[in-house]
Amino acid sequence: MSSELIHRLPQSKCDMSAAEALIAHGHPAVEPVLPQILEWTQDGNWPVALVFAPFLATIGAGLAPHARRILHGDDDVWKYFLLQDVVAQSV
Repeated sequence: MSSELIHRLPQSKCDMSAAEALIAHGHPAVEPVLPQILEWTQDGNWPVALVFAPFLATIGAGLAPHARRILHGDDDVWKYFLLQDVVAQSV
């Protein structure tokens, strides 16, 4: 399934239909591609980020290992959007 999911990832920051189709699989089905989904949230202004961030916020503790990797990195803009658009919106 993960190779199928990789082919379903957005091809551009405006590929909202691919993002919506991918999250329709739900969690934990998309677990293998969570790192790639998170990459699309590097800029919260990207249309696909607006689709992915609310979905990621619903995952809860299962997102922690992936979020930790970003928070230990050096991309401050990505950290900002992760904290603002995902973590702060988590249920």
